[in-house]
Parts: sequence; structure tokens; C-alpha cells
Amino acid sequence: MAKEGLISKQEAVMRLKPESLDQLLHPMLDPAAPKRVIAKGLPASPGAACGRVVFTADEAERLGKEGEAVLLVRVETSPEDIH
Repeated sequence: MAKEGLISKQEAVMRLKPESLDQLLHPMLDPAAPKRVIAKGLPASPGAACGRVVFTADEAERLGKEGEAVLLVRVETSPEDIH
């Protein structure tokens, strides 16, 4: 509508919901990109992530301190996952 001159750019921005902006700020995978699904689960946060898969919080912490990108994979999250 702003491009068509029906509303100002400021009004267009004010019409956005804050949650919409939050989603745009997280990295995403291209939905059209080829992929091979190896697992499915519930995301802990929005957006895409990459890294070495680990299964314990201790290992994730150790490798993270060494500078490696890690993904903590759990059946269910728990308070012990947070160090």
C-alpha cells in the first residue's frame, strides 16, 4: 500500500506486528532448496541453525567453548540443559 501511495511508509511500518519482525530477523532455510530430511522434531527457537549434533548439555558446552557450532538434540528439554 505504501508503494502505491495509499499510506505513508511510516504508517506501513506501524501496521506491522512486532512478532512478524522477530521472525524476519532469524535465519531461515530456503524452502525451495533441495534437502534430505534425517530427523524431525520441535524447534527450540525460530529460524535455521547449523552445527555439530550433540546429545548432552555438557558436550555442547565443551565444544562451544572450543569455538565449534553445536546443536543440542534432546528428546525433551529440561532445566539441566542450560549451563
